[in-house]
Amino acid sequence: MSARRVPISTEILWRWLARAAWFVPPVVIVALAVPRLVSGVAADAAFPVPIYMVMNYPLPQRTYANATRILERTDWRDGDQTIAAAEAAADSGSAPNRTIMLVRRGLAHAPVSARGWILLAEAFSAEKNEGAAARALSPALTLGPFDYWIAGRRARACAALWNVLGASDRDACGSQARLLWDNPILRPQIVRLLQTREGAQFLLRAIDNDPQQIRDINRFLSGARRNQESAALP
Repeated sequence: MSARRVPISTEILWRWLARAAWFVPPVVIVALAVPRLVSGVAADAAFPVPIYMVMNYPLPQRTYANATRILERTDWRDGDQTIAAAEAAADSGSAPNRTIMLVRRGLAHAPVSARGWILLAEAFSAEKNEGAAARALSPALTLGPFDYWIAGRRARACAALWNVLGASDRDACGSQARLLWDNPILRPQIVRLLQTREGAQFLLRAIDNDPQQIRDINRFLSGARRNQESAALP
């Protein structure tokens, strides 16, 4: 004779559901925390490369390549870390399309990163896609216009893309160039800007071809060149 099945009362069922509900918040917290923990561990493993990149301090290409592999393992929702991976990839000599893929992924979660937008503009410019590069440069100029860590990069991008920029972006570019010269801390970045004909024309345009400022810039460049030669002596 088969045993009779005893129905579970509604009260008991709700009691068990209530007990189970106590476990939901910890499970959710752990599920959200684990990817962040993994991301943090990966970021620590890449240290100090991300800091040196922000400070524009050059490192060997193999160091950037290793940092790229590490930073790509960070949480995909951590936009800033993904943008750091994109920058490391670019500095390692990777193809521009890889940088574009990474930085787009990063900007999806960190859309106000001026560094991300300037990096995207540089990558598109390397692919000779000047229209896309100019569109990426526009928010890079709007976000954090006085962020001196990327002032030199923005000025170089402005110089390269000047012919395809709109009037408002050209005005913002002029402000970037003047920022480089007016701030003594940023003046060393002028040296790299003037390594191209477009960069020299851009800076002259920004200072309105003022003769006195041109003389001052030439004196600064001469001093920087002497310091570089002295540092190279044994």
